[in-house]
Amino acid sequence: MSGLLKAHAKITAAVADLDPADAELVLDHALRSIRGIRLRSSPLILERMQTRSLRASVIRRDGNICRICSEPVAQNDVHVDHIVPICRGGRSVLENLRVTHSRCNLRKGSRLQ
Repeated sequence: MSGLLKAHAKITAAVADLDPADAELVLDHALRSIRGIRLRSSPLILERMQTRSLRASVIRRDGNICRICSEPVAQNDVHVDHIVPICRGGRSVLENLRVTHSRCNLRKGSRLQ
């Protein structure tokens, strides 16, 4: 099987469980990578990407309350923060995400908290 066919199979499998809007984002990113003859593996794309549905789930779960300072967060100030940052091995999964104010998230940076 050629490299391109393997990549297509991986990407197709990776987006099978996503809603159509999220799948379109992943496929678009993968196609841009292929054009440069530098294909990134689809699991890595999914790992680093927060999908719209995942972001909505975090906001619904946390109820627009900052999980750092416990104050309400305005709709236009919501950040979805990785509790364990990606650069420290964290993943973009519901259990590792939380709602924060932009200022609280930016102050935290890549530290563990």
